[in-house]
Amino acid sequence: MKSIYFYFTIVLMLIIFGCNGSKSLTKKGSKLSEAGMYKEASEYFMRALSARPDYVDAQVGLKFSGQKAIDAQESAFFQAYTGGDKKTAVYTYLDMKNFRDRVLAMKVEVSYPAQYEDDFQQVKGEYLDERFAQANTLLGNEDFGSAEVIFNEIIQIQPDYKDVESLKKYAHIEPIYRKGVEAMKREKNRQAYYSFQSVVQQQEDYKDAKSLMQQALQEAQYTVALLPFENVSYERGASDNISAKVLNDVLQNKGPFLKVIDRQNLDFLLKEQKLAMIGVVDENTAANAGNIIGAKAVLIGKVLEVKVSESPVISQRIKGYESYLIRKLNTQTGQYYNETAYKKVIYTDYSGSRQVSCSFQYKLISAETGEILLSNIVSHTESSNVHYAYYDGDYNLLCPGTWQSQTQSSTGDVIHNGFFEKQQLAALFKASKVLASKDALLSTIYDKIGSTAARAVYSYNPEN
Repeated sequence: MKSIYFYFTIVLMLIIFGCNGSKSLTKKGSKLSEAGMYKEASEYFMRALSARPDYVDAQVGLKFSGQKAIDAQESAFFQAYTGGDKKTAVYTYLDMKNFRDRVLAMKVEVSYPAQYEDDFQQVKGEYLDERFAQANTLLGNEDFGSAEVIFNEIIQIQPDYKDVESLKKYAHIEPIYRKGVEAMKREKNRQAYYSFQSVVQQQEDYKDAKSLMQQALQEAQYTVALLPFENVSYERGASDNISAKVLNDVLQNKGPFLKVIDRQNLDFLLKEQKLAMIGVVDENTAANAGNIIGAKAVLIGKVLEVKVSESPVISQRIKGYESYLIRKLNTQTGQYYNETAYKKVIYTDYSGSRQVSCSFQYKLISAETGEILLSNIVSHTESSNVHYAYYDGDYNLLCPGTWQSQTQSSTGDVIHNGFFEKQQLAALFKASKVLASKDALLSTIYDKIGSTAARAVYSYNPEN
């Protein structure tokens, strides 16, 4: 029963709101109509009828203002038509027809002479013929952008006009196709590939775009071999961890152009050549290995240093105060009241830290020339800190402070019982008590260093 009442209330509120909104909109429309702004007035009447379709005042106002607006557009069309202004005539008629259709949708009758339809069809045909001829002239002059603008205009007015759709597509696609051809001439095969790909996505059989796309892709592809990384630090597994992250990120982001030869495939290819990577890999041996296995570039890396510094978690006994309530009697009123008092206590404060840093050098080397294409040293540091407190009691009652003797009062005793001081102390009891392990910090570092090196590899463009 309650749900039915609630639903009825909501519906009633919507009806009241709709009535008030329609009345307000109709009043505004009436004022604009009185000022001779008939089209603007009609917009308000239509908004009123959208909220309340049966509102008679809005219907009456729309019929009057709407017809007046139609009459003004009709006159403007006639003047443009007889004056030879074809563009104005076409767009005025289209605007008039659209406006009339919107008014009719509100179930309000407005009209204009039927013979104007014939006049419109005539002037529209003449206007479109002129615009079509202009667009074809622009195509002949290879001004594809301007031609496409006109073809789009024609389609907006009459979508089935002659072969405008196919010509519009040609005007749009041909510049992209030519951009791809020009890029191939300049050996910018990556640019060419994306241009031809755009063409094929729009029209698969456009000229020879599909075969040129495949050709550009083949020319743009760049094979990189990831050689074993060297580790000159004392941290076992550092190079392997970074290498795994580099490979994973490169494979996820390599795009259509980059080909990767990983360690497993590298070993297989070298065994086929009856060779093996032995000892330290430098620029010369890396380039030679890349040549042997057919790579255009090789990536080598070296873990230069891993440092760990630690401050073990230590404890300190800290002086403080715990508040409590004392029940007292007011001798004048006979009423009891509570008074806050403080006792001297000791809680324990713990703090410690661990910091790990790593430096890694990578080089991308051309297998064809031995040139160093990319080189950088990446360093990263991660740290973990703990600072917390423990109290064998209710820490919410604690206040920071100092005292000289736990059993005797002194002028040097100080209680910091302000809100901010108490909040700061309470936060120590809620703080994390776990110091991140060295391995956890190293794992984060390896990921970040590996991602940085990988980004440099898969972002490298040999055509730049």
